[in-house]
Amino acid sequence: MRAAEFGAIALGIVGVWSSACSKSSNTAQGSKAPSASNPPPAQQQHAQQHPQSQPAIGGGPTEPGAEHAPMTPKGAVSSMVAAQCDREVRCKKVGQNETYKTREECVSKLEHEKAQSINDKVCTGGINQGNLNGCIKALKEEECGNPISYLERNEACKTDSLCVQKKK
Repeated sequence: MRAAEFGAIALGIVGVWSSACSKSSNTAQGSKAPSASNPPPAQQQHAQQHPQSQPAIGGGPTEPGAEHAPMTPKGAVSSMVAAQCDREVRCKKVGQNETYKTREECVSKLEHEKAQSINDKVCTGGINQGNLNGCIKALKEEECGNPISYLERNEACKTDSLCVQKKK
């Protein structure tokens, strides 16, 4: 390697290193870069005006008592559809010449289909969370093109086992 090439490479490395160091020292000196604990001004203003709408950090419940709230049929449908569309993508059924052109199309169609049988009228007492978890697990584990796996998923995701009926 010629000395000029070596010098250019060394200069480039020093430039990257000094840039990283200056960013690191700016952050350490109290830089006002947006972060979860230091949101941009528009978010700060919204947070002051709407303290209840703050997202939970760490994925915890956003409202007191929400951790014990029953799953709604709409929430169950969303969870099931997300898992099933993830499977459709994994099994290469999403694409230009496939069952669904996009993942969004998959979500839209499946939400419409599932909402016909899993809704507030059918599931008057909410959703059985344990059975929903089993359904989602079956959706995630369903093998591509395996009819036995498909039957297992259908059994785990039956409306009768997911829906809780209010006692009269």
